[in-house]
Amino acid sequence: MSFAFIGWAFYEVSGGQDFAPAPPERLAVLERAEAQPATAQQEGPRDETEVDISAALAAESAPLPKPIPVSIVSAPVATPDQERVALIPSPEELASVVVVEETPADIREVRGSRVNMRSGPGTQFSVLGTLRRGERVEVLREPGNGWAKLKVEDTGRIGWMASRLLQSVD
Repeated sequence: MSFAFIGWAFYEVSGGQDFAPAPPERLAVLERAEAQPATAQQEGPRDETEVDISAALAAESAPLPKPIPVSIVSAPVATPDQERVALIPSPEELASVVVVEETPADIREVRGSRVNMRSGPGTQFSVLGTLRRGERVEVLREPGNGWAKLKVEDTGRIGWMASRLLQSVD
């Protein structure tokens, strides 16, 4: 019922039985241009709606010229010596540089026969893999909660393990 009402309303609003579609804008302009005498076309357009578009239509239907292939070649150019600048820090800048000594890696090995390496510091975290006795690991962090974040030397895999299952390398 609703669709019938909407259909009827649309029919009435669009003109009902007296509806006649308007010609497309392009054809209407062409018909007006052809209906005007030749003298009116030579005078020029009186307003913006009366424009002779026959030249535009002819240009629109003309074939496009073939594209010309263009190649861009660039060659390296040497920088002149007078433009070169040496980037040497001043003595003041050198004095302000802080030298950070790298601490040696904390290398340990696994003490248990088969130890789970986990995704976090606790047994509630998932198991990433199993390490065997004697495998060497680098301890990255030991927060003091009985767990150590480590990196396996052979595979580079990072995970967590109980600190009590690691021993220092001699």
